[in-house]
Amino acid sequence: MKIKLLYLFAICFLFLNSTARAQDSKLKYQDWVYRPNIKTVQFENITNQDYATIPVFSLASAEELVLQFDDLNGSTQDYFYTIEHCTADWKPSNLSTIDYLDGYTEDRIIQYKYSFNTIQQYTHYTLAFPTSTMKPTISGNYLLKVYLNNDPMDLVLTRRFYVLRQSVNILTEVKRGTVIKDRSQTQKVNFTIQHPALNVSNPMSEIKTVLTQNDRPDNAMNNMKPTFIRNNELVYNDMDSGTFLGGSEFRNFDTRSLRFFSQRIQDIVKEKKQTDVYLFPDDNYSATAYSTIVDLNGGYAIRNQDGGGDAEVDADYTRTHFALKDTPPTTVGDYYLFGKLTDYQIKDDYKLAFNEVTQRLETQQLFKQGYYDFCYAFVPKGQSVADVCPVEGCHFETDNAYTIYVYFRPVGKRYDELVGIKRFNAKAFFIMR
Repeated sequence: MKIKLLYLFAICFLFLNSTARAQDSKLKYQDWVYRPNIKTVQFENITNQDYATIPVFSLASAEELVLQFDDLNGSTQDYFYTIEHCTADWKPSNLSTIDYLDGYTEDRIIQYKYSFNTIQQYTHYTLAFPTSTMKPTISGNYLLKVYLNNDPMDLVLTRRFYVLRQSVNILTEVKRGTVIKDRSQTQKVNFTIQHPALNVSNPMSEIKTVLTQNDRPDNAMNNMKPTFIRNNELVYNDMDSGTFLGGSEFRNFDTRSLRFFSQRIQDIVKEKKQTDVYLFPDDNYSATAYSTIVDLNGGYAIRNQDGGGDAEVDADYTRTHFALKDTPPTTVGDYYLFGKLTDYQIKDDYKLAFNEVTQRLETQQLFKQGYYDFCYAFVPKGQSVADVCPVEGCHFETDNAYTIYVYFRPVGKRYDELVGIKRFNAKAFFIMR
């Protein structure tokens, strides 16, 4: 009887475990990490500085994207990958792989290195893409999927990327918002698409646009409609579209060296199994005037000034402690750590909790040594778009990085072709005061 009960218990445990894994591994068509042992996922163009911070490369070019991530389990795993073509709004395009892929439909990540002289042991994986065995053949949006042991259901991470066939010219401008009451807080983006190389019959349905601020997916503006249609030219300057809250320049912290305290670090506590970095408590900037500072527009760079010159494997991980002052908790929403270091995601992992003793909102996160931008964001209950203004303040002068993506899908075509990208900074259009 006991044996039967143990057997039934084991079956139930395996079933529940597999169900939980299936739920955790449910495919998301966005940048996502499905396992807690996977950290510091980077996916960038290393050959074209115009797109250095976004994963895009030109079709049939020598440009290359590099995927990097760390596995904190410290052992080697059989990580496989594949890609899927997507629509302009990041849904499956339902094309067959033979329609968009030359070579294998999946392959194994074979390049890895073990961490060296670090408290936190990890294995660093690298994939340069496209490869000689897998190349996209058409432009558009793609999703890279990494999974374990040749099992596509056992997802590890997903990353969006873009394949470009530049066929249009994009003219841009950034100015103060047009709504009088919000002019001190907002930035208005106008742009013009020149398309003499494309035969556009119906611009309203054949051309799609996406406008992003600092590569954030949550507040991206999709499928804006042209205000004026001219000969081989589409003008987007409607008063009611293209307006973003300016926000403020990002905060930062610097852990490139754990021997010396950088400007934002209050204390470093080294123990046998962990290093804790305590940042000075942050002020609430919601009521302060604009202050200019050079930042990475929300990004980060992995560096180690104490190591042997290979930060990929000699940069250690630290438990970094954040504290936000003068911001009482509220029942109408929550505060989060926010930036590229969180993949611009609103997840419970990055939520700030109120400490009754210190009377501050706090969180602690594991980050690899480097230089990081970050900010604090408020998310009202039931919403998914982060609002940085309640903590960071909002100013029209802020230097934000904007990117415009242009897609073309004429009648009869089965997919959205990416025909233009333009990246530009607001600072180039403003005289800083």
